[in-house]
Amino acid sequence: MIVDENGHFIAAIISMTGMGKTFLKEETDANAKLIAAAPQLLEALMNIVAQFDMIGSNQDEHAHLDDAIDIIARLAIEKATK
Repeated sequence: MIVDENGHFIAAIISMTGMGKTFLKEETDANAKLIAAAPQLLEALMNIVAQFDMIGSNQDEHAHLDDAIDIIARLAIEKATK
């Protein structure tokens, strides 16, 4: 069972075999950790995007990296919230 930092239920993860695939304990545990971290990951991405919105586009030689980070973060937020 996955709970947040306040002990509220988030999800239950069960290992199972079926449809031609065995879900290993390591894979199940990794998925559980990712699900548990999802709210914090989304919040972090939203903070990154907010920073980009505040400071605007960087005009130095690394601007393309800033743009890529901004795009990737926005796409992840959209996938998580739509």
